[in-house]
Amino acid sequence: MTEEKLFKPEDITIYVPFYNTWQTIPPCIDGIIKQSVQPGRMLLIDDGSEPPFAGSKEKLEVIRAPENKGLASARNTALENCVTPLIASLDSDVVPEKDWLENLLEAMNSNQNISGAGGKLSEYYQDTLGDRWRAVHMAQHWGDKAFLNPRFIYGANNIFKTEALRSIGGYSASLRTNYEDMSLSETLYAKGHSLFYTPSAKAYHLRRDTEESILQGFWKWYHAKGLTAGEFNSGDGLIDRIERVNFGIFRYRYDMDLNAERKDFLELDSLIPWVFCALDLQLANKTANIQVPEFPSTKLFSRLPENSRGLFLKIIPETKKPSRKETWHDEYINKFNLCLHKYDWK
Repeated sequence: MTEEKLFKPEDITIYVPFYNTWQTIPPCIDGIIKQSVQPGRMLLIDDGSEPPFAGSKEKLEVIRAPENKGLASARNTALENCVTPLIASLDSDVVPEKDWLENLLEAMNSNQNISGAGGKLSEYYQDTLGDRWRAVHMAQHWGDKAFLNPRFIYGANNIFKTEALRSIGGYSASLRTNYEDMSLSETLYAKGHSLFYTPSAKAYHLRRDTEESILQGFWKWYHAKGLTAGEFNSGDGLIDRIERVNFGIFRYRYDMDLNAERKDFLELDSLIPWVFCALDLQLANKTANIQVPEFPSTKLFSRLPENSRGLFLKIIPETKKPSRKETWHDEYINKFNLCLHKYDWK
């Protein structure tokens, strides 16, 4: 019987994808340098920041892209430059606890059949309504118990076997801001790999949000998969998203907060389908150059309470009228109206 070979700290390359997050990168780097076990190599992937990253390079190698290519591309650059059997990642607005890397390494050594592990990322700031809403509805962890094969491993806080990522071609380069982590996990699972979640590997997210900013960030979690599937290229795709995605997400979050008596969250919950539809249409116009309806129409907008109308206009400051009307525009507004009735909108 051959003895299993355990990974050592020097078997790890840790990298941070970086793009203009100047305020949070110093504590992130400091947290890496102060880890209880030291990786073999530390990389900062500067994805075309302006000005270029020029911090301390004593323990950190900087690899700079000539232009911004997006998060998945930055992760692939780290993978291409990795010569160790393990590759770990922290986002540039994340600070790890001192034993974060040690606990991820322990997870990889405790079950050598797994191809990767993710830790627990908690929200550091919970001062504003946006921060508190994010801590509940945009939590980047799977709770307080370790288990095998979570739905996916979050990109902000993880470790993988390098060859496992290379065997599937790395990250999907078209995913510039979101969904690259879920897509990677889904591909690994489809190829028979196993993953692990360990809440003992703790890190803290330094993002700040207000009630004006939080729903735009939340929408980004859900647009990338639809973009990949071509849902923003036609009126039919956009209409299909109204109930399946936008109202479905609203109903789930609203019911969750109503049952938990988080009454201060309900106005934000109620704005989800309105904000998501407006952002869907803006993206379709920008990426596919298709004429989209004015949303919300004046009549539709009157169905929102006055205070919610004010908040909506802070989130979505303007909606352009189309230069020409398409046959599906009325269908889009009618579908939204039907969903308001179906979900007992009050």
